Amino acid sequence: MKNFHKILIFIHISALIFSCSNTNSSDKEKEVYYLGKLINSGAAGTVVAGTTTDPQITCSDSAPSFSTLSAAGTGTNCASCHNSSSPEAGVDITSRTNLLNVVISGDPVKSTLYRMISVGKMKVYTTSAITTAVYCWIKGGALP
Repeated sequence: MKNFHKILIFIHISALIFSCSNTNSSDKEKEVYYLGKLINSGAAGTVVAGTTTDPQITCSDSAPSFSTLSAAGTGTNCASCHNSSSPEAGVDITSRTNLLNVVISGDPVKSTLYRMISVGKMKVYTTSAITTAVYCWIKGGALP
């Protein structure tokens, strides 16, 4: 059964990568979001396309709180599209509870949120400060 999941995930990732359709960004974000949820839910050890190694980011705080994300700029760069009234791709960056659906506490490299902003479609909309803050927040346990 695990091999079936891996094959299914490979097919979805391949379709996503090689898709030639001209869809809007939010449709692609939703597809990636649900693909990430599928991967995180049942295929241990499988990762979304992109970097699979720890980037060795140095965190100044070993257990940062959720508020460090906003302080890094998520309110300015991300919240206009990813908020409670218009959560593009089902992601509300202003809600820790919502973000817990797209993170694996303690493991940023396998977390959909980190992967999307570090190597995925959202990389162009983020900053190094946001990427570092998200990485450190997840690595530190995704604390409130």
